[in-house]
Amino acid sequence: MNLSKNAATFVPRSTSSNLNMSNSTWNLIAPTLGHSDLKLFSSVALEWHNAPTLESCFSQWRKSVKEDIISPLSDLHVLCFNVRGLDYRWGEVVLLSTQHASDILVLTEVGRIDHSLVAAAFPKYQSFYQGGENRNGGVLILVRQGLSTIRHQCNVSNVCVVDILLEESLRIIGVYAPESKSWNWHDISPFVNHNCVLMGDFNIDLQEDKLKRDVLLSWTDSHALSPIIPDGPTSLRSHRTIDYAFTSGVHLSLQTYKGDTTSDHLPLIGILACDGKEQALGKRINWTVFSAFMSYTFSFWEKEWLRRSYNTTYNNYIEFLALLSARCTQYFSLKLARTAVPYWLRDLLAKSRTLSLKAKRTGDMLLRREAYMMRKEARFHLRMLRREQLCKMVAERYKGGTESSPFW
Repeated sequence: MNLSKNAATFVPRSTSSNLNMSNSTWNLIAPTLGHSDLKLFSSVALEWHNAPTLESCFSQWRKSVKEDIISPLSDLHVLCFNVRGLDYRWGEVVLLSTQHASDILVLTEVGRIDHSLVAAAFPKYQSFYQGGENRNGGVLILVRQGLSTIRHQCNVSNVCVVDILLEESLRIIGVYAPESKSWNWHDISPFVNHNCVLMGDFNIDLQEDKLKRDVLLSWTDSHALSPIIPDGPTSLRSHRTIDYAFTSGVHLSLQTYKGDTTSDHLPLIGILACDGKEQALGKRINWTVFSAFMSYTFSFWEKEWLRRSYNTTYNNYIEFLALLSARCTQYFSLKLARTAVPYWLRDLLAKSRTLSLKAKRTGDMLLRREAYMMRKEARFHLRMLRREQLCKMVAERYKGGTESSPFW
């Protein structure tokens, strides 16, 4: 303990080491907090009251400040899927990415996408979209948050290029190559490097389409790209293998998804070996408790501004804000973080997918219509959920009251 005669005097709201339950401010604050928030608030308040000096309180709260915890990263889970219109199958992609804990999604033939829907359905991912030459084309790459990325500007339709910044930068090139494409493989050459993965729908079977195959393989050989072919046909219409990958300097294992799908392409599930690091812990600041404690300590800081010089009080107050936010920060493992889509909405998406599969198998138009209406309902609920979250966040941020008074 600092017993120097120059130590700052600390006069909390109450001299009692226990919280004064009759305190009028406490009586106003306590009913507004949930059980977990009240528990955190009480813990912070006890530390505040038990500290003999302001500096000793700050010393206690400094223990809550955590450096970013970095963990090693040895592989990335990849999902590659020709969705034949993301507008129709975004629910199926949500279920697949959740089931396989996908770090990277390469979606082809997505069509014109609704970016607000993508943001709501995949809130844990960064999205990169490249349009196609018609309304049916387009490539969308989704990369899990926590992985640093850089997008490269590419003017080739249906080709999206993203770098993932690991120990050595890993380049992901998503490709959709319809037979009607206006570009050739050499147009992609500037984006191919020694550590990259080129994957998507090539519309070329490397066993059957001899002429097209020779042109493609001649180009890939010139860039030292090795083909990674899945273990079975990927096109359900033609029974050909036209979705696959090429790699350079990267080890990738790839297989077809064994379950059912409403698309006419089977998804590809892959594991990409890599050497890197990622942030291990996520964090969220409990702003409810932060604001409540600001109100709770208002009279203390009001007196401090009158008792001490502005410079001294200003420095103490800024440190108080920084350390209080650290003390109100909750940490969680990013590996254990769940998707933000509620379970009941995931159930609705699963039911819609089941009906779509049954309609596809039986040709029942009524079932197809029912699946469409269910998918439309899921989209409505997802948008409403996103809107409610945004409105709540804005309302909390600009809410009037005494919470912001100490700052001003």
